[in-house]
Amino acid sequence: MKTTTLKTTIVAALLLSILPSMAEEASATTARESVEKEQNSIQMLAELGSGVHKVKTDDNNVFKSCVVVGQSRISTVLGSSKGLEVARRNAKLKAEAEFVSWLKTHTSSVRSSGDETEFTLKGDGNNKSESGTSSETSTESITSSAQGAVRGLTLIGSHHDPETKMLTQVYAWKPDYARIADQIEDAMKPVDIPAREPAANNASNQPNQSKGLKKKTIVSPEAAEFL
Repeated sequence: MKTTTLKTTIVAALLLSILPSMAEEASATTARESVEKEQNSIQMLAELGSGVHKVKTDDNNVFKSCVVVGQSRISTVLGSSKGLEVARRNAKLKAEAEFVSWLKTHTSSVRSSGDETEFTLKGDGNNKSESGTSSETSTESITSSAQGAVRGLTLIGSHHDPETKMLTQVYAWKPDYARIADQIEDAMKPVDIPAREPAANNASNQPNQSKGLKKKTIVSPEAAEFL
């Protein structure tokens, strides 16, 4: 009887020592799979090219969120670092231009209330103005509001491929970002999270890469909400 009790105690002790490590390993695996999924989404968006994707609206066709892709060629004439710097700037400008152009084309009206701007997209949504808001349908008002909304574009991922010399920057937009753009501008930059870079994508030994560039996909923690 004592022997059985002793064995049970030993087994219980072993389980207690093993279970935490198993839980940690399972958690790490889940996190790794989540990151890989987001990185795959970024790479798929890179294949789609510059433009507005994954648009979400509510039942009234009010614009709620999207991702915007901007792309630029990477020139290594002045070195890979300088080339990436210029490409990032150009990709951002491309994304902003795509976003404004898309809003101008797809917006039927803009409603303003305080510091909030609401875009209603073309379609069968209910376009009645709520109390305390003003609705504008003129091209000038929509264009002005679209240009202002650019401030809410927030970088959530990037991908550069040395074989094609193409840099892809992926931005997210939702009304909250437009309102607090100054506060989150630096907080969500993917370049600040090197731990989320996949080791498998480091292709420094591949033969067709440009000198000084490595294939890399980076995502921010907030990317999952949009991808």
